[in-house]
Amino acid sequence: MKFSKTELRLVSELPKHTVKEIADALGKSTKQIYRLTADLEKKGILERHRKKITASRTSFTPLLMQTIAEHPNLIDMLADSGLPVFLALVSEPKKPENGLTIKQLLRETKIKKSALYNKLDQAMRVGAVRKREDRFYFNHALWPKLGLFLIEYKQYYHTIDARIPLGSVIYYKTDKELVFSSEEKQDATLTGFSAYSDFGIQLRLLTNYYYLPKKKLSKRDVFLHSLYIADKDKDFRLILYAALFYAKFKEKLSGIKQSLLEDIQKSLAGTKKEGYPPLNEIKEKAEVYDIKI
Repeated sequence: MKFSKTELRLVSELPKHTVKEIADALGKSTKQIYRLTADLEKKGILERHRKKITASRTSFTPLLMQTIAEHPNLIDMLADSGLPVFLALVSEPKKPENGLTIKQLLRETKIKKSALYNKLDQAMRVGAVRKREDRFYFNHALWPKLGLFLIEYKQYYHTIDARIPLGSVIYYKTDKELVFSSEEKQDATLTGFSAYSDFGIQLRLLTNYYYLPKKKLSKRDVFLHSLYIADKDKDFRLILYAALFYAKFKEKLSGIKQSLLEDIQKSLAGTKKEGYPPLNEIKEKAEVYDIKI
């Protein structure tokens, strides 16, 4: 999820209610404004009613408007790669902060290293991000309103999407891809644990896991999606199933960089960790599926 500078400038003009008023303020054509507002509506920031545009009826849009109004220079910092970096770093104020390393940020945001360093540098110059040893943290004390926007928008982004029904659980999301679960049958491609049966691992599941857009998925795709699911749910059984799939197709799944997989690899090597299946249990279950550990 990214905002362009023009999108953020448009947000700052939302007190103006018509397309023409906003177009005049930004020096854009009405056609350009219609396109921008369509994108921002999909992102949950605003609502369109014929020629009238209003802030969405959410708690986070007013917070974003207020923050930009008070600190217009934040537009440059939040634009493009900025939002993914902040969403990765932000945590609820009363919860313990773990911070993220450069390696973890690159993995989570999937942006170029040069862009990441640029955004971190911008943020640290205004005190929005602080560094302790090799980890970076969002500075809630100095930027409380921005922090609230990020927390609430992050929650919205990971729970709501126009492409899927309300009540679905989102596990991975970009503007182009979506991994989610639903108890109801969906017009989407089965993936993750719901597709393990295609590769010889039959499972009894309480829900269905899907991928959009519809397409044929490889072993690697299916496994990566199952890692997203197990990582979010922290379900012991799902982690065990992922370990079995990895053990069965290990040679074809090399090069995947994901923290849950690193812990699964340690379990398969005999290292015990709370919340993860021990090696003897993995071996016991592997016998059922004729998988060699």
